[in-house]
Amino acid sequence: MWFYAYEAVTQGYIPGANDSFITQDTYFQFLRRRRVQFLDMTRGYSSIASTLRGLRNENERWRRLREALIDEDFDDLDEDEEYDIFDDMDVY
Repeated sequence: MWFYAYEAVTQGYIPGANDSFITQDTYFQFLRRRRVQFLDMTRGYSSIASTLRGLRNENERWRRLREALIDEDFDDLDEDEEYDIFDDMDVY
């Protein structure tokens, strides 16, 4: 409720609302002095369903990547052999 109370008063969603609880509270004073806002009604509404769908898709991609790395056979790599990326390059 603190979020609603702060935003409703500072952004004028409740006309004539008393802002004394903001001016008397140390935390709210800090936020108001710096003009902190958490809600911007002009930016529109974002659907939680599309956000969750995106997160599910991202999790699925990470799962497939992990499985691919686990299934990869790294036994043919020689652990004692040193690989120097600068052997064939001119480095100045």
